[in-house]
Amino acid sequence: MEKRSLLITGGTGILGSWVLGKALERGYAPVVLMRDADMDHARERLRAVLALPGCEDRLDEIKIVLGDTCKSDFGVSEAQLQDFRENLDLVIHCAASISFNPKKDFELQSANVDGLRYMMNLLEDTEIPLYHVSTAYVAGSHHGRTMESDLLDTQCKNTYERTKREAEGIFRDALESGRTRGAVFRPSII
Repeated sequence: MEKRSLLITGGTGILGSWVLGKALERGYAPVVLMRDADMDHARERLRAVLALPGCEDRLDEIKIVLGDTCKSDFGVSEAQLQDFRENLDLVIHCAASISFNPKKDFELQSANVDGLRYMMNLLEDTEIPLYHVSTAYVAGSHHGRTMESDLLDTQCKNTYERTKREAEGIFRDALESGRTRGAVFRPSII
């Protein structure tokens, strides 16, 4: 049986690296989109991340694609985009800017909103499910119980909360209209 192919964005981040380790553990064929300048640097960063769950010997099981979720074409060739559309079984989108005090707000907009929008565009008209990693911080300044199904219109404390809420809203609209398949994950503090 052929392994299922899983694209992970943000694969060297705290949550993305955990997802990557679990993907290997569960028999997936992971593809990791990395914005490194060259493959050697990407491999070294990935090797360091894989050492945490004790998977550094499995680096060769991972396909690394150099690219950037902040670019509409991910900075990859049309052939690579077509390969994604034809060969991926699912995508877990962990890539994000998690700064609460960014020097440039547009960086959060680009990473948190545009990156998700570009991924949704890539997967449009495919059956590939997209799992979007949001955050519990989309609740903003709301106090009290908030259900995961709630996307409240409360005051946001910073650009991070605002951009993650905006991204989740765009994604939920696409899910409800049937333009996208998948789910939202909302971790809290990691």
